[in-house]
Amino acid sequence: MVRDVALSRRDLLLLALLFLLETAIVVTLKALHLKGDRPFDVFFSTKPGLVFFCAGIIFLIAGAGIINLYLANRHSPSRYFRPIVAMNLVTVLLMLVAGEVAVRAGSRIYRDGEVFGNVELAPKNWETTKAHYRALLEKASGDLSYLIYDARMGWSVGPNRRSANGLYSSGPEAIRVPHEEVPLTISEGKTTIALVGDSYTFGEEVKYENSWGYHLSQLLGGEVQVLNFGVPGYGVGQAYLRYEKDAKRWKPKGGDSWRILP
Repeated sequence: MVRDVALSRRDLLLLALLFLLETAIVVTLKALHLKGDRPFDVFFSTKPGLVFFCAGIIFLIAGAGIINLYLANRHSPSRYFRPIVAMNLVTVLLMLVAGEVAVRAGSRIYRDGEVFGNVELAPKNWETTKAHYRALLEKASGDLSYLIYDARMGWSVGPNRRSANGLYSSGPEAIRVPHEEVPLTISEGKTTIALVGDSYTFGEEVKYENSWGYHLSQLLGGEVQVLNFGVPGYGVGQAYLRYEKDAKRWKPKGGDSWRILP
């Protein structure tokens, strides 16, 4: 009777160690994903780095415990040792398969990739993705003629430019205007509003008269000057640099204050 109780505790300990080992593996992989390109000395100073370190210790402890139980099982066999390990592996594999099926069934095409909920999924084939974007760049060499290289922001709207399809134009101030070479000046007595953002702000794929910046200027009337500093593909950091470099000198209303529009 005492032997049976000891074996039962050993089996429960084995289950607990297997659970800790698998959890540590999942946490380690997630932490490495969050690490990105950061060096390990910088990564370990962050919260994900600390979690990665703790998960590594748990992995080693759980692995050593499982090995110890395996060696102990060779001297004092348990009829449940192998079934526990086998069932645990089968359960993990079934969970992985179910998760993969759920992601594939619930994913949807968004822009040039796939998303699951609000999470953007990695491409299934990186070579196919590279070839796709290479073809887009070659095709867009003319359509993106209104964009120029910028040392601070990577790229920006160039002055007096026009896209190959004639849909976009920029003035001498390198902002979107109805057509090229439309000079703008700071209007005394008018309130100036500067719009910064990505392709949504710029009004990509629509005419100037269909952009929301134009509609905003029409809605506010002649006493307000709306300047569109949007650039396709910009993130928040680039939009801020665009404001500091190009929009700020126009003294838009609110000074250095920001308003993020939904």
